[in-house]
Amino acid sequence: MFSCGKIDVLIPNIQIRKVFFIKHLLKKRVKTVLVKKI
Repeated sequence: MFSCGKIDVLIPNIQIRKVFFIKHLLKKRVKTVLVKKI
């Protein structure tokens, strides 16, 4: 079992990681689309 303090630290980190991961995927998609158009 986690203590409340650890959960409070972990949840924001997971949300931040998801945001960075989604941004990373979007950048890759944009690059592939640009390459295909050219």
